Amino acid sequence: MIVASITSFGDPETAFSITEQPDPVPGRGEVIIRTRSIGVGGVDILMRRGELGTANPHPPFIPGLEAAGEIYAIGDGVGDLHVGQRVVGILPATGAYTTHMIALAEHVTVLPETISFDDAASVVNFTAATVLIDTLPSLNARSRVLVHAAAQGFGAAFATVLSIKYPGISITGTYRHTLPDTDTSVASLEWIASKDLPAAMTYDYVFDPVGGELRRHSLKTLLPFGTLLAVGNAEQDDENTSLIDTTPLWLGGRTVQGFNLGLYATVFPDSIRAALADVLTMMSNRLLKPAPARSFRLEDAQLAHQAYETKRGSRFILKPE
Repeated sequence: MIVASITSFGDPETAFSITEQPDPVPGRGEVIIRTRSIGVGGVDILMRRGELGTANPHPPFIPGLEAAGEIYAIGDGVGDLHVGQRVVGILPATGAYTTHMIALAEHVTVLPETISFDDAASVVNFTAATVLIDTLPSLNARSRVLVHAAAQGFGAAFATVLSIKYPGISITGTYRHTLPDTDTSVASLEWIASKDLPAAMTYDYVFDPVGGELRRHSLKTLLPFGTLLAVGNAEQDDENTSLIDTTPLWLGGRTVQGFNLGLYATVFPDSIRAALADVLTMMSNRLLKPAPARSFRLEDAQLAHQAYETKRGSRFILKPE
């Protein structure tokens, strides 16, 4: 198999190493996917830079969270998948930048013929959004939701899935400077610059992948018994993020809830296939429409990362040959 590994933290030009390795052998409950399209995401970029703190794997490692392709081999105990089947799979942390990806069978689902491999290699953010939304018991169509960084990535996926599951729900999206081209198809989304957040209590939920001072300010916008969803720390501002005054939490019955799909998939693996199937149904019904993708050879993973970091496109995939 061909593998694009991270052998040192740093720029794409120096961090990647392309090697040929023996094909993997699936363990019990595992499958090997012969990858046809591999998603490139923001987490991959942060891992390559070494910016995920204690959660960052140490080189060498194979980045990548999602891929679509055909079942190549099946381990013992896997009874509902077969060799040659079109599938899509996600991984808790790493391992997709290869021609032969190892995945737990619970993290893999059959890919309908109506969905291309390229479109399927965009499921991880939609799946994370689906899982998170389905775990919020107080969320309903009357909720008012603020989504930070709603123009792309996880924020766009969360806003899109939320609008599908709760038609007509009030969603406000934030952006930092100028509103960029958006990956979200939520036509009713209201936009506000993050620097112009209201001072008054306004929202039932705040979705925050940014962290830092914005997270502290966002807590002030929560209505009583509201919830802030801490789903990332893009600001890399651990000092400000940690300085959260807990007094408004207990006085106002407010909650700060953390979420990351990797941990959830590890602790609750059975839930992932159902969420994947839900996402694929939304795609088949044309409710979810992945953004057009720029494709690169697997061996040119460094070029895909360069394009991602310089925003030369809205979605990026790797294509093994």
